Amino acid sequence: MRVADAWEAGLERRFASCRADMSAVSGFRGLELLRPVDGGGRYFVVSWWDSDDSFYDWLAYGREMAHGVSSARLGVESELLEFEVVDLPGLAAGRR
Repeated sequence: MRVADAWEAGLERRFASCRADMSAVSGFRGLELLRPVDGGGRYFVVSWWDSDDSFYDWLAYGREMAHGVSSARLGVESELLEFEVVDLPGLAAGRR
């Protein structure tokens, strides 16, 4: 997500609060907020869930409750990026 310079501290405080509130969400395992070291204003959020279903349920029904206010009002532009973990030991052993 991209954050206007004036909103960086506020975003970090919101995520600190949100992280505590998220502990009650079914399937949520944790999150990290990655701050840019080059001052570019582009943060990344990494979250862990028990399953894809748990994440998509939260995304559909609990996201606004967790954040409390619209991201647009906070000078935040965000997009959802999805990744899967590459099985490096499996690749080294010849498995795919």
